[in-house]
Amino acid sequence: MEEIKDENTLKFIKYWEQRFNRILEQNTNWTKLFLTLEQNSLPTNLNIDKFCSKYSQDFQLTINYKLDVNSNNFDLTITR
Repeated sequence: MEEIKDENTLKFIKYWEQRFNRILEQNTNWTKLFLTLEQNSLPTNLNIDKFCSKYSQDFQLTINYKLDVNSNNFDLTITR
């Protein structure tokens, strides 16, 4: 992933890094996890494909998503 300089994007990335770390540290007995991510919470210079790719690589997970057009959310499926 290219270097990110935008402060809002860096905060967003930091938040999700901490969240994934916490999930992996505190919940060791899962193989599949479901999360929802609001589409409008993604910074403008970070799309959902980059998001999934980054955290899949960083945490050695498989992350798939589907856009729920009714709620305007991404439904994430995370697999170890």
